[in-house]
Amino acid sequence: MISYKIFYFRYIVGQKDQYFNRKIFVECAVHGLITSCIIFFFTYLCTQSSGTTITDSQSFGFMVATILVIVVNLENALEMWYWTWVYIFILFGTIVLHFIFHYVMYSLILRETFQIYYPYVGIIHNTLSNGTFWFTLILICVILLLPTIGRE
Repeated sequence: MISYKIFYFRYIVGQKDQYFNRKIFVECAVHGLITSCIIFFFTYLCTQSSGTTITDSQSFGFMVATILVIVVNLENALEMWYWTWVYIFILFGTIVLHFIFHYVMYSLILRETFQIYYPYVGIIHNTLSNGTFWFTLILICVILLLPTIGRE
């Protein structure tokens, strides 16, 4: 009987737009747009002005994807109130799986296993050994996480 009342209360509150309404949706959409623009344009400007070897589209795409995964997971971690072992496992597992996926995709394993011509072998090693990537990652994390830290 009590669980029915709690479910009914949550359903009615949700129907009255108290937890998620148009204003909150627009705020989230604008936040996502600004975050995406900062990640893309700051990465683009850092790679173009540094004169490093990160000039091809695959390295740039790897940089943007990696920065996005790390920033989103860190922002999610900052906004989380209760940390359980399941949450920590999923949070760090997402980042680790991202690197494992790209390592396999950009390595000789894929090329030799399926006998396909894949010209982007070694991009992950080239990008991760470059100081511009790490500087850009830290810079963008600081820029995007400071408002979240200040808001909390």
